[in-house]
Amino acid sequence: MSGLLVSLQGAVAQGVLWGIMVLGVYITFRLMDIADMTVDGSFALGACVCAVLVVNKGVNPVLALLVAAAAGVVAGAVTGILHTVFEIPAILAGILTQISLWSINLRIMGGKSNLPLLKVKTLISGLAASFGMTQAQASMIVGIVLAVAAILFLYWFFGTEIGSAMRATGNNEDMVRALGVDTRMTKLLSLMVSNGLVGLSGALVCQSQKYGDVGSGTGAIVIGLALVVQLAQNVVQQQNRVLTEQITDHCRLGQLHCQHAAALLALTAKHPGGLAVQQNFQILAVRPGQAEPGAQLGTAHGPHLFGQRRGGGGRGAHLVVQRQHLGTVGDVLIILRGDGSRR
Repeated sequence: MSGLLVSLQGAVAQGVLWGIMVLGVYITFRLMDIADMTVDGSFALGACVCAVLVVNKGVNPVLALLVAAAAGVVAGAVTGILHTVFEIPAILAGILTQISLWSINLRIMGGKSNLPLLKVKTLISGLAASFGMTQAQASMIVGIVLAVAAILFLYWFFGTEIGSAMRATGNNEDMVRALGVDTRMTKLLSLMVSNGLVGLSGALVCQSQKYGDVGSGTGAIVIGLALVVQLAQNVVQQQNRVLTEQITDHCRLGQLHCQHAAALLALTAKHPGGLAVQQNFQILAVRPGQAEPGAQLGTAHGPHLFGQRRGGGGRGAHLVVQRQHLGTVGDVLIILRGDGSRR
């Protein structure tokens, strides 16, 4: 049993350290809608830079972490310049930087594929020796502290003017550009911040595992994307559950609040981007049940959410959405009335 607990501590410690890398992947993949392939190279870059500084240069391990994060920022800047200045597609720009970093990492390591840190003091080993704890426990504490610090920094940063512009660029780049914001700069900054976190994570894993390796970043993007996608699915499922509970609890009959109506239409159509071109509708009823075959006249998808009318197609004609499965509510039939006007 004690062996299992020790193994779990090591697994949790590694998960926390790799979690900082996931924060970087989240910025580009979810906020900016960019699949940044630089991650595999910048993760190994952080590890290699940290190992060389600590072993060959005798640099303080904390300072080595900062330099490794700065190296990741530079790698992200290269990808950003290729994408924004030379107009290379983001995924191809990331692949180019990733391939280049393989040779650069080998050069940094002095032609060696790996470099051990067994005989030098690192941040994690120093903490373990000072407080009489295991390597896994020290890694867990350092990882949690830095992960919390990174989350607080990102929370503050994305609340600033430039951070809000970055988030808006990921949501609607054309709109942000129309407002006078340089979207090239916001993309460049997002890639730099993302890969800075990835480089920091690589340096932490290097100090935890006591060696740096040029192949340590292999598969990092796969791990990061898998965790981000799983997190996004959980968030969406929770949002849908809360929405449907609100609808059934407070909006049985009568007119829905405009936010609930818009969210319900988005959820029913499974095409949130189509709401911008929809007509004005009033929810007449939301009731569980089996939709009658003759009442299924709505398309519930496509550029126009509701394509067919019932009762002649004049003003005030009734529209019926196809029966949809809405989370915990089950099958719901939504009856709507459109006035024919545009938003």
